[in-house]
Amino acid sequence: MDFQSYDKLTLESLYYFAWISLLVTALIYYSAKRAESLGFPQALNFKVIGWLLITIPIGARLVHIFYEEPGYYLASPFRMLEFWKGGFVYYGGLVSAVFGIGFLFFYKKQDRSFFQTADFFTPIFILGTGLGRVACYIQGCCFGRDGHPTQLYMLGWEMILFFVFIKWEKKNDHRPGVYFLSWLVASAIGRFAVEFFRADFRGALLLGLSISQVIAFMIVLVSTAFIVRRLR
Repeated sequence: MDFQSYDKLTLESLYYFAWISLLVTALIYYSAKRAESLGFPQALNFKVIGWLLITIPIGARLVHIFYEEPGYYLASPFRMLEFWKGGFVYYGGLVSAVFGIGFLFFYKKQDRSFFQTADFFTPIFILGTGLGRVACYIQGCCFGRDGHPTQLYMLGWEMILFFVFIKWEKKNDHRPGVYFLSWLVASAIGRFAVEFFRADFRGALLLGLSISQVIAFMIVLVSTAFIVRRLR
């Protein structure tokens, strides 16, 4: 979202937050049904959801504030609280969610391992990542250059991954963590490619790449290393 263009809530931004609210509600319901059908502990399911609802928006907001537009917010720190003007970075939310859940498991032993839990939430992450782009399309943020609907490109890519991974999950032939890590790799590859068509401001380039491309590249490297380790 273009944070400098919204001094008050517009109709488009209301649609944006309405869609996100409906999506989050639907995903919580979906996770509860998945837990019931797969025998995943409901208490752990809702505990993780609680952490996600805290860590994702905070991480997404902080990366935007301190990387994309630090000068804008340092000039008036109160602007950090004006979330209705936009300013959320997807990878900031994803990384903070992973570390947040990791802390949850580090702090206290749970009914399932970290990787078992990550595997369980993978289809939910896929739907959240893909369908969340509908809100971006409604708002008009995360747009592409030369007429490229980059929001819909990401939506399409994640929906393809959803059907592929659901089919894979039914085979139950993967070691804990490989399922989740494989999605991280596939999703990052799609994001890296789509970034070439983006036209909105996303902070300074690093070696000719956007910050999202740099993070996506690192995710591919780290996740692949973990996959190899898990398979061994």
